Amino acid sequence: MDKFKLKIEDKQLYLFLDNNQIAMNIKENTNKITKTIPCEVIYMGQVTEVDILENYIHLIDSSVSKIYIDKNNNTSVIMLPSKKLFFPDIVYLALCMFANFFQSENKYFLQSSVVKYDDEKSIMFIGEPNSGKTTLSVKLALTGNWDLISNDNVLVKMNEKSLNSIAGTKSVQLRLGGIKMFFPNLLPLINEKDKLNSRNEWDIKIYIDHILKNEGVSYADKSNISDIYFISTNQSNTLSIRDRELIDKKLLIYEQLTKQIRSNRYVFTSLAYPLPSFENEQYLLERYKMAESIATNVGIYELKGDVDKAVYQLRKKYEK
Repeated sequence: MDKFKLKIEDKQLYLFLDNNQIAMNIKENTNKITKTIPCEVIYMGQVTEVDILENYIHLIDSSVSKIYIDKNNNTSVIMLPSKKLFFPDIVYLALCMFANFFQSENKYFLQSSVVKYDDEKSIMFIGEPNSGKTTLSVKLALTGNWDLISNDNVLVKMNEKSLNSIAGTKSVQLRLGGIKMFFPNLLPLINEKDKLNSRNEWDIKIYIDHILKNEGVSYADKSNISDIYFISTNQSNTLSIRDRELIDKKLLIYEQLTKQIRSNRYVFTSLAYPLPSFENEQYLLERYKMAESIATNVGIYELKGDVDKAVYQLRKKYEK
C-alpha cells in the first residue's frame, strides 16, 4: 500500500492507502487535498503495514463497510469496497483529524477566504457555500495589491487581542458559470476542453491556479486579521454592510471555530451513518473564550449585495 504524509507546521497526518487508483490520483494532482487542507503533501513510498501508532488514516479495500475512530490516538481505519469510495470524504476526515490535534494548541480552522491588504493585516470572508467568498477574494487579488492567504480553509490562533492566520489553502477552483459572470477576462485563458464540457456550466469546476500566478497574484500565510465579513453576494446592484450585535458575533464565530471538529456534519457516501465527532469537551470552554475574544477585538460585519460594489468599497476602505 502507498503511504503519504500531510504536513502543517510541525503536525503530520499519514495516509495509508490500499487503493492504487486513489494513490495515483493524489500523486498526479495534490490539489485534490490542498484545495481543502492547507498542507504539504509528501509521498513516502510503499509499505507493507501501518508503521506508526497515531495520527493516521488507514484505507482498506474490503467487502465490509465499517469505520473505526480512535480519538485519543487520532486514528481512523476505513473498510469499504473501492468502488464505493467518495474521495472527498477522506479529505474531510483528514481535515477533522488535523483540527482535533490543533485544538490542543488553541488553533482552529475557519472555513473562509482571507486576503492580505498590507504588510501585516488582512480581512476574512465567511459565509454559506456559494456565498461568494472565493469570488471576492480572487477579485481583490486580481484588481488590487492584495495577497491571497486562503481560498477555502485557514488555520488561525488568537494571540492576546490579535487574530492571526498561520496557513491557508491556495488552490483556487471556480465554476465555469462564475468565471463567465465575474471574470470574463479570464475566459480566453481557460483550456478549451474545460469550456466544451457537456454538463451545466455551474457544475463544471476549473482550477485557475496557473492563471492567477501568470496574472501576478501573490500569496501569503501570516497576517493579523483585522476584520471579518459574513457575506452573501449577488448581482443586485445594491450593497449593504452593517455591524452585528456582540452576542451574534460570539455565536457566529463559535460556530465557525467548531465546524471542522464536529466531523459528524460530514457523511461517508458509502456508509449509512455520519462520521463520528472529534469533539473534545476539554476544549469547549477554551474555544468559547477564543470566540469571545475574537468578537470583542476584531471587526465583524454582515455584507450583502453586489460583488463589484463590494470590491469597490473594500478597496476604498483598506487600500492606502
